[in-house]
Amino acid sequence: IDALPVTPRDNLISAIYYFRLSCACFHFWGEEHRPFLSTTPPPPPEPGRVAAIISARAEGADSAFELVDRWAIAIEPQVRARAAVSEVATLPVRIRELRSEIESAGLGEDNRALRIVRRDLDLAFRARLHDITGDILADDPRPLTQILDDVAHAARSLREEMLALMHESIT
Repeated sequence: IDALPVTPRDNLISAIYYFRLSCACFHFWGEEHRPFLSTTPPPPPEPGRVAAIISARAEGADSAFELVDRWAIAIEPQVRARAAVSEVATLPVRIRELRSEIESAGLGEDNRALRIVRRDLDLAFRARLHDITGDILADDPRPLTQILDDVAHAARSLREEMLALMHESIT
């Protein structure tokens, strides 16, 4: 769509330009389809799927860069929504509670112990949160506010369980 006087086959700069744009297109497809909350990554696109989307998006675009730029703008709400879900899907145990428990167990200022217990708690929390909420796909029909409320409620409901796991992990 750019109608450049050179082809990627004949010009290294244009080859790099289009390679980077095609990588961006695959990234944007992934961002469009990546679940808001899941334990597994989305499957790769079917062969030819991204090319078909690019062809459809090329209508009305004056350049390949404009196509990619418009796509980036189009997926921004999903990127922000995923970030919002990630913010409410946080471990319901404060770091100061964890640090206090580690100090009470006589591990003092051991940052290594803090990191290990925090990581283990976070992994257990994410697995339990997923057990409660299930996969939340990018095309979930619920309004974002309801998704955020549901995830926040599920996260809060796991607080006592995570505190018990924290005590068990440290002692």
